[in-house]
Parts: sequence; structure tokens; C-alpha cells
Amino acid sequence: MTKIHLGVNCNFAVNRFTEPEVWTEIVEEVGIRYVNSQNCEDRNPYQWIGKLGAKAGVIHLQQTNKKASQHWPFTDEYNRKGVIRGEDVVQAIEESGVKEIFCVFEINHKAFYPIEEQVIDDIRKSVDYWRKYIKD
Repeated sequence: MTKIHLGVNCNFAVNRFTEPEVWTEIVEEVGIRYVNSQNCEDRNPYQWIGKLGAKAGVIHLQQTNKKASQHWPFTDEYNRKGVIRGEDVVQAIEESGVKEIFCVFEINHKAFYPIEEQVIDDIRKSVDYWRKYIKD
């Protein structure tokens, strides 16, 4: 069984994967293809997790659509608009063969958003959403 950790900050990853070639491999394979590719397989986040889960060690969680990398929280409003589903992420992680992985939120509330003051509440709601799938 895969050990999945849920967190908010991913700075620890620099110490975990110190070899630049590891980062290059991960970034090079995923890159921006998810949003820009016309290939349906490239646009399937669960396939990327399955393919790279055992190499990555860290997955950044954000709710998004297939138009851009939105960095939305996992609230009811954005989950209705978004394409990322917790149960599918966990299934892809387990099928990847990785023994342990960190899933960290990459939720951005830019200063110009009118909802900037909601950041704490949105993170709480995101944790509540993911706790249904990740029990760590």
C-alpha cells in the first residue's frame, strides 16, 4: 500500500531530490504539455501521475480546468468547474507503484484577486476535501 502524505509546503523536496538531473527529468517530461498539447493522453493528469508517480516523490495539488493551470482551491465552487478528482488521483498514485509520495497544495491567491482574504478558509476546505482520500 502506498503511503501518501498531505501538506501545504513543498520546500522539503529540494533536500529530498538534490540531483539536478532528477528535477530536469521530471520537469522535462511533464512541462507545460498538459495544457498546450493536442494529444489527449498528454492532457490526462492521471496518466502523468501513473507514469511519473514513482519518480516524482511530490505531487502539487491544484484544482484546474483543461484551459490553463488555474491553481484553484478544492472548494465546492471550484470542484464543480475543475477536472481534478481526489479518488482518481489516489488511484493513479497507487497504480504508479510508488511506495511513498507527498501531495502538497499549490493553491495561488494572487494579490489582485478579490477573494484574497479567503485563502485560509479555502485551504481548510481543500484539506477537508482531500482528507476523504488521504488519511495521513
